[in-house]
Amino acid sequence: MNIDLIYGGAGQTRQSWEANIREALQYAPDELYIYPLYIRPLTALAQRVNVQDDIRVDAYRIARDMLTAHGYIQISQRMFRSAHAPTCEGPAYCCQLDGMIGLGPCARSYTRTLHYSSEYAVEHAHVKTLIGEYARRDARAFATVDYGFILDEEEQRRRYLLKSILLCEGMGLPSFRQDCGIEAQEAFPQLLELAELGLADIDADRVRLTPRGIEYSDTIGPWLYSPQVVRLMEEYLWH
Repeated sequence: MNIDLIYGGAGQTRQSWEANIREALQYAPDELYIYPLYIRPLTALAQRVNVQDDIRVDAYRIARDMLTAHGYIQISQRMFRSAHAPTCEGPAYCCQLDGMIGLGPCARSYTRTLHYSSEYAVEHAHVKTLIGEYARRDARAFATVDYGFILDEEEQRRRYLLKSILLCEGMGLPSFRQDCGIEAQEAFPQLLELAELGLADIDADRVRLTPRGIEYSDTIGPWLYSPQVVRLMEEYLWH
């Protein structure tokens, strides 16, 4: 059983968030995810929510400390797994190399060399339109991609890094060298900067974020985006 919780909404307090965590623990979930609230442009929340007291940093620390005190293992900034969670008996999935198929309107998919999706929207009217158009699609329409981004070798290495470094176990340097054909510190000198700032530890075999680095995952991730991707994101027109 999995439980998802969101923190940082209007009216939420540190005390009410702590009560939410205690209540969730009563169900002894196998996994528990905690998500900071991010309000996207054009959404209904952006129009009506005004968060005066941003508790997200404190809320994250409260949840992390409570969950680890109850025996949960932190996998990433968001994911915590209990000691009693069943082990996966299926084939091992490697998010750095394996693909993912997203089904449904606005779903994202990726292979090692391609990141793609159907048309995406956040504004209520446009979302309803996209859902209706998706439901009326002819099966042949699914053979084409509305939006796609081809990953060259540099972008593939960057995705490998991002899929690894934001996990608490970090990234194996020999694995990066074997899969990407280059030393990680050579490809991404930013790793050395993270270490200098106390946000990452680097040894001969692995680079992993420190607890403080994990806390800043949502800043470190975008900081590692390529200039090309940043430009494409800035040029994207939301609707």
